[in-house]
Amino acid sequence: MRTKKRTKSIIGIIFAFVSILYAFTGAIFALRRDNSSRKGLSGRIDVNLTAGKSSAAEIAAMSEYDGRKYGIVTPVKSQGDTNLCWAYSSVAASETSILKTGINSTATDKNLDLNPVAAAYRIQRRQSDPLNNTNGEWLEGDYTSATGSPSKIATLFSCWWGPVSGSDAKVDPFENSRYRLENAILISEYKDDYEKRIAAIKLAIAEYGAVTFQYNNAHNYEYYNPKNEKSGNSYPHACTLIGWNDDIPAGNFMPGGASRNGGWLVKNSYTGLPDGYPYFYMSYDNTSSVCYAFSYANRDAYDRNYYYDGGIDDFSLRNDKKVANVYRAAGSEVNGKTEQIKAVNVGVNGSDYTLEVEIYKNLDFAYDNSDAPVSGGKSVAVKRQSFAYGGFVTVKLDEPITLEKGEWFSVIVKVVSGNAKIRLGYKNGKDLSYAGTSSGYSGLGNYVGRIKAYTSLCDTEPEEHKHSLVRYEEVKATCTANGRKAHYECEVCGKSFADESATKELNESDLTIFASHKLKSVAEVKATCTANGRKAHYECEVCGKSFADESAAKELSESDLTIPAGHVFGEWQKEIPPTENEEGIKGHKDCAVCGKHFDKDGNEITDLKIPKKDAEQKPDDGKGDDKPDLTVKSGCGSRNEFLLPSVSVIALIAIKKRRRSS
Repeated sequence: MRTKKRTKSIIGIIFAFVSILYAFTGAIFALRRDNSSRKGLSGRIDVNLTAGKSSAAEIAAMSEYDGRKYGIVTPVKSQGDTNLCWAYSSVAASETSILKTGINSTATDKNLDLNPVAAAYRIQRRQSDPLNNTNGEWLEGDYTSATGSPSKIATLFSCWWGPVSGSDAKVDPFENSRYRLENAILISEYKDDYEKRIAAIKLAIAEYGAVTFQYNNAHNYEYYNPKNEKSGNSYPHACTLIGWNDDIPAGNFMPGGASRNGGWLVKNSYTGLPDGYPYFYMSYDNTSSVCYAFSYANRDAYDRNYYYDGGIDDFSLRNDKKVANVYRAAGSEVNGKTEQIKAVNVGVNGSDYTLEVEIYKNLDFAYDNSDAPVSGGKSVAVKRQSFAYGGFVTVKLDEPITLEKGEWFSVIVKVVSGNAKIRLGYKNGKDLSYAGTSSGYSGLGNYVGRIKAYTSLCDTEPEEHKHSLVRYEEVKATCTANGRKAHYECEVCGKSFADESATKELNESDLTIFASHKLKSVAEVKATCTANGRKAHYECEVCGKSFADESAAKELSESDLTIPAGHVFGEWQKEIPPTENEEGIKGHKDCAVCGKHFDKDGNEITDLKIPKKDAEQKPDDGKGDDKPDLTVKSGCGSRNEFLLPSVSVIALIAIKKRRRSS
């Protein structure tokens, strides 16, 4: 027993020593990293950056950036033994965004302290919203062990269930939050495009201060490349990116280095080893599908949030480009106050798109009516706005829209261009949500559009005044920019009218001449063997651009339109060898269009004939005729044949006869 106790004591001493050494080493690493980052930034950053005067593009162009240097990064909070890294990551990014934008002049990196545990609590436990449009959700179990993602936090905060400060996770966020979410931007992953991914994240950090990031964690390294992890013991971990350094050598990252220099400066949700480094660098090699940036307004910017999407999870199997929610206005209970729509928040999946938001007032009936979003009502506002990324985006109206208590109004959102769709949630209470169709609208049933109306209670407008009208001439629309109809506008109240007597008021949709192309159909020109053709398409007579269809939804480049020239070859014709009696034909292939002949390499053959073979010489059988051999041999056995002249032969014979007779 004593031996066992002694052994345990020794092990305990060794463990304590190793822990102290480990912590000391980590402190040295952290100090070295902090000093190196300060040296790297010293003298290289415009002093205007600290005052928010540098543009996001200028910041994103820097080779090194550390948000801690500018008082916009709050201290690291430790998630401890909870499973809430996703909540800590989202709250850390939110804190930095609030400080970066400066919406609260009293907030600093020392006193701004939002509660990530409260956010995780509200993911699982929510009552009905203050307008009683949703039922809420109440799940049992340990919410600190629940899995989640920044995407869930974005959905939660769009419903104003946070963020909150303080240590009480159960505090009412509608009464106690100082901030209202306006945007939760989901940065596209760009898995196959390193440069585009890195540039997009840098620009988001430069604009919002920080972004969330998720990766599979297996080890704690000061310079970490989790993409090279081979172990199956990794687990998903969310963190916050607050800067970058392009000059970190690829070989510094562990395990196994990296494919390129540079990495992200990570704010972790652990305050020290052995849980994890509070700050470390992660290689640019890694991607994340939940890279969110947040932006907020102060609480007093809006008073009410109309929505039906009280559930956290999306229904993603539909592809709706036009969705409308119909609401009943709560109005104002205070004399001298009116309720006004200031902005519309929309959940969107996609990138590089344009939304059109339209508000209808004084609808006649909202139930069991396929045309409920427009039935009996009047369009009072139209606003278009383009966005680079999806997530939750806010469109602020040019002018607030006044609501009367009890009146039905609708918010209609349409994707007018780009690759995007409107996000849907599961029914969670009222379901006055409709999908646009070719003939009108159709109820979504068990699903609701993630469309919210942000309203404020404002002072009642003064008594009607006498309009002071100015005439504005028509501004013609172009192919890409809206125009405006000729009208009269009051210099005092800003309202627009059709005539100088101000009898007919015009809304934005009445005034707008929407941009459009003047298209003509161009027929296909077929390609020949030697000349390119062009596909059938539509061409704008004004700007000259080409499009695939009459809606001008897809622009075509010259390469898209070109039908390449080229021969159309048939099967290969094998060579027919020549004989003594017949000419041969060369191996070739024929073009079915022009009829010309070509060899295997595509070279034209102008003559397919192969000449006949020469007749073969008969062999000598030794039975030659009786004529004398008049050949003369010379050289090394060669024969130079020629016939002696017959006169010379006769002369020789005659000489011989004379000699004999004499």
